[in-house]
Amino acid sequence: MAHWLGCYVRTGALVRLVRASRTMMVGVLALPLAVFAFCLASAAGLGVMAFGLGQIFAAAGLPAILGLTALLLVAALPGLWRTIDRRVNLCWLGRGHLHMVELADGTIEGMDARIDRFAERLVDEVQGGAWDEIIVMGHSSGSIHAADMVGRALIKHPDLGATGTPVGLITLGHCMPGYSMAGPGPVYRNALAALTNARRIRWLDITSAADPGAGGAWSPLRHSAHDADEARVERRSPRFHRALTPEAFRALKRDPMAHHFQYMRSSDDPGVYDWYRLAFGPGAFAR
Repeated sequence: MAHWLGCYVRTGALVRLVRASRTMMVGVLALPLAVFAFCLASAAGLGVMAFGLGQIFAAAGLPAILGLTALLLVAALPGLWRTIDRRVNLCWLGRGHLHMVELADGTIEGMDARIDRFAERLVDEVQGGAWDEIIVMGHSSGSIHAADMVGRALIKHPDLGATGTPVGLITLGHCMPGYSMAGPGPVYRNALAALTNARRIRWLDITSAADPGAGGAWSPLRHSAHDADEARVERRSPRFHRALTPEAFRALKRDPMAHHFQYMRSSDDPGVYDWYRLAFGPGAFAR
């Protein structure tokens, strides 16, 4: 947490995320505030326990109960943390932020080579001509990798999508602005520029503004060098509040992780949002 939070403070990303919306503020501050509260409670419990045990040794009656209570409190705190984390998924949110910062730092071993292999595979499949169309889809931090991969494929094969097999890109629950603010390297910036300029590649983004694990109401190009090209991306809301029953939507709002993964789950009303038809349906997407 200290690593990604330090990067966010240094780059100004923290202030921008907190100011963007209440949802994004919760997404970035929930874990640091919870850790602070947990440490404060632990310190208070240890302090009271030390005082109580000191009084016990002094043969006082009441402080013995105080010391025992504090001891039980401190013993219960780890279990309390795990319970909160299971319900709110705080550590999962933190790991998402850490992944973006480590990706920007270039410290994830083998990631560049893996994205390059996917880009080469995409070019090979397009040139092979065996498909009606090819859709590249990325969810969450996978949206970063998907956009990066298509951009690298365009650099390797500038005519990608212009002739032969059409190519489309779909990003779901993107978190790309946070990555752009973290300071990615020139390889990603060049790939994003190639993708932004290749308007023949249809790019659809579906992101809920209420999703705490995503870029909220921001465009995937926000805070990159292509702020002015936000219209390049077709943007839709999944409208989970209409796609799900009221009971299911209330449950979704209580579980940030479930909210973030609802993009790839079935809906109660497929007429509002249907990921299966989007990904596997018979209708053409990239043409």
